[in-house]
Amino acid sequence: MTLGDKLSRLRKQHNYTQEQLADIVGVSRQSISKWESDAAYPETDKLIVLSKLFHCTVDYLLNDDMDESAPSATEQANKGKALGMGVLNYAPSVLFLVWALSLWAMFAINTVKGGEIPICTTLWQVTFGWICAPRCVCCCVLRA
Repeated sequence: MTLGDKLSRLRKQHNYTQEQLADIVGVSRQSISKWESDAAYPETDKLIVLSKLFHCTVDYLLNDDMDESAPSATEQANKGKALGMGVLNYAPSVLFLVWALSLWAMFAINTVKGGEIPICTTLWQVTFGWICAPRCVCCCVLRA
């Protein structure tokens, strides 16, 4: 299906006359007629306006191999983001859960042993273990 065929079909699906479409895009009715008959091609900025108006991609309009189904630009953008955004949405919760379980494990182990729990070993090292060395000197001690 050519660009002209697609433009004609999309224009009719959206109930626009050539005159109405010409006013929206900012060209003459004769330009729309030439585009639909494949006698001329729209400029890039006009293709962008048409793709937004008809909710399809510029790629769909230009690619003669893509027939019938006009993929929505929004659908294609969301398809690419779906997996990435799902992971990013859960990352803070997962990190907090790991931190909380590590903290709980330190308290539980030290409580069973009946020992003292230095705050720097629990809160600080669990959160910033790569900064605070195991030999960290801390005057604050919690009694288990």
